[in-house]
Amino acid sequence: SKALFFSCSLDPLPAHIETKEDCVNAGGSWQNTRTSFDNIFWATLTLFEMMTTEGWMEVLFAGVDARGPEKQPKRDNQPAFVAYFVCFMLIGNMFVLNLFVGVIIDQFNVIKEQLGEIPLMTRAQREWILMQRTAQRRKPIKTMVPPQNSFRRHLFKIASSKQLEVIILAVIVMNTIVLALRHLNMDPNFEASLDVINFWFAMTFNLEFLIKFSGFGLKYFSSSWNRFDFIVVVGTNAGLLMTALGYTQLQALPTVIRTFRILRVVRVFHSSKNLRVLLDLLIF
Repeated sequence: SKALFFSCSLDPLPAHIETKEDCVNAGGSWQNTRTSFDNIFWATLTLFEMMTTEGWMEVLFAGVDARGPEKQPKRDNQPAFVAYFVCFMLIGNMFVLNLFVGVIIDQFNVIKEQLGEIPLMTRAQREWILMQRTAQRRKPIKTMVPPQNSFRRHLFKIASSKQLEVIILAVIVMNTIVLALRHLNMDPNFEASLDVINFWFAMTFNLEFLIKFSGFGLKYFSSSWNRFDFIVVVGTNAGLLMTALGYTQLQALPTVIRTFRILRVVRVFHSSKNLRVLLDLLIF
């Protein structure tokens, strides 16, 4: 419908403003939003912008709050409109737009295959070269030699065991769930409990690092995944230390700490063979 997204410009908005006439009589102006469905041009432009996931939440809120032409919007007036916008995002963005991009990429690959880097090469020869390049990027797996010291050799067995990997993955999943429990206007006691739980999660990851570093020695850093874990552990510890020292005025600090914690989800790629194959395909 036309003129659904108009609203009064008064801020703060008086409680008696219900229509365009009330707004004008109160000295305000009746303004439209940046995006709307007032005509086919603006409707198409709005839907296309939503397909790019740019500003689609603002359009959703405006549609849900709309009451009708020349009526002041009311928060959550038509919650059922959420279903339309969500379905459009699922179909329009995740299907139509991705299909459009997929067709372009597929056509590009077809042209690239027809031309090739060397026109006289057959398809089998190009595939063989691609396989050789992929193999050259892969590094050989380095075997770890158990240390001579009995205590370190015991830690080496623990660090190399499948049981430790399963335990750490379970802790990562639980840590991710705890991070997802944060929300706006949390109860202070609940927030303090989450901070304590996250602290012990961080200590668990520190313990994992100490076990592996003591068992593997400097060879611990020969693995890219271990280096990644070390960076996450150091980043998490640095964030906790800054919080303990009272650097709470840094507004981005909590986000940085949570970012380092959530990065541990990437470890799932290391533990799953199928996900590792998918990651190799994305990289190579």
